[in-house]
Amino acid sequence: MISHRSGRRSGDQFCVYVHDYFVIPELIREGTYKPSKGFLDEKTKHYIQKNLSYRFCDFVGDNSIEVVRGLESKIKNGVFGLKPLLYG
Repeated sequence: MISHRSGRRSGDQFCVYVHDYFVIPELIREGTYKPSKGFLDEKTKHYIQKNLSYRFCDFVGDNSIEVVRGLESKIKNGVFGLKPLLYG
């Protein structure tokens, strides 16, 4: 979660997705891109911290991995009414 919140695109697929799907279109619309070291990571960090939130559950038990994978599959398929934009 900490690496997601950081906005650093290097090594964090979630930040890359947020950057590609949300930050770049915003920069194109605004025409505000000014190349500088760390600019895109900072924009990604700001977008994540301003617009996204996290939820998590802790599963403990012999079958916890199966439970988590099953829930992940259901979420990706929109079973709970919403389909993820980035991982669907």
